[in-house]
Amino acid sequence: MPGHKRWLDNAGLQVPFILHVPDKYQHLVEGISGATSDRLVSFVDFAPTTLALAGVNIPEMMEGRDFLSKEESKYVFGYRDRADDCYEVARSVYDGRYLYIRHFMPQLPYYQNALIFNKGGSYTEMNRLRDAGELPDAAKKMFATKPVEILYDLQEDPLEQNNLASNPEFENKVAELAGELDEWMIQNRDTGLLTEGIMMQQANQSNSNVYEISRAYSTASFTEVLKVAKMVGKITQLSEVIPYLESEIDAVRFWALIGIDAYEGDIGKLTVKIQEMLSDEVPAVSSKAAEILIKYEENQVAYKVLGELLLLEDEVQVLQAAISVRRLGAKAKPLIPIITKEILPKYSGEIWGRYKNWSYPMFIGMALDQAQLNCGINVPTKK
Repeated sequence: MPGHKRWLDNAGLQVPFILHVPDKYQHLVEGISGATSDRLVSFVDFAPTTLALAGVNIPEMMEGRDFLSKEESKYVFGYRDRADDCYEVARSVYDGRYLYIRHFMPQLPYYQNALIFNKGGSYTEMNRLRDAGELPDAAKKMFATKPVEILYDLQEDPLEQNNLASNPEFENKVAELAGELDEWMIQNRDTGLLTEGIMMQQANQSNSNVYEISRAYSTASFTEVLKVAKMVGKITQLSEVIPYLESEIDAVRFWALIGIDAYEGDIGKLTVKIQEMLSDEVPAVSSKAAEILIKYEENQVAYKVLGELLLLEDEVQVLQAAISVRRLGAKAKPLIPIITKEILPKYSGEIWGRYKNWSYPMFIGMALDQAQLNCGINVPTKK
């Protein structure tokens, strides 16, 4: 469902919601009257609302609220992180009329070169039209890089075709919603900023869980991560990002590399520094450094590092490396022997006739199968 599932446009976020309240329970929903309501409700509100109906105190850790109370939410927030083997980070905030979207990895198109976008159905038709040069303009954006910021007026533009983010008339609205999003991400310690590989590694090392390790970040540290993540797609001089490549905060180093990956100029003067990061103790950082160096200069040391990361026992980290391999396109060819002889056999099984199970082995397999396709190698069709 291009433009719907997995994306933060309203077409991907808005779902029907019908609520039935028996007469004897009307006193529990004094905040709502009439047959319809335009109050803002999010999925994270369901659990707190159920607890409130049961007379149970809502735990502080829950970010949602009782949507049947008299106090209404002013905003609802949306998120996008990894979908199968397609990893990107995007967030949204909606005030009932204006939808603001921020893409933290704008260099990635909506429609990545991955198996999940080549499953048949509407995707087959989109590919056919693209190859024939017959895609309408509204659909072409699916294959292009994304704006860092988007603002839609859903009242005037329900089909979400007119991005108002750079329109001076809406400067205050963009600032308002962007500020609310920043505050929400910091307050809730949005783990998307920590990246999956980093947060899982830290949770394992501390024998805790992701919630606990995210809350262990000070407000200052987490704000620093957000600051660097927001630089992606807006860097005009590489000197802006250099200081963050040596940060003690793992996620800051990661986002600094993402900023370099999204930079449209020559990164030649940073290749020595990036090569030093191939030995970073954080696999998510070293795999991104390797990906950048291979794309830029087919660095042989980087190939070796990616190959070693693919052999790790930690499936979360292997997936990060596999995603980087997929993004190399045809430049992944030197890694094909190790992929076919050593990596894929570890994750093979009966799921779709290809993968060991529905979790990380499937995602790793999907990324590496696409990597083979990118290199001109036929892959058996999934069942």
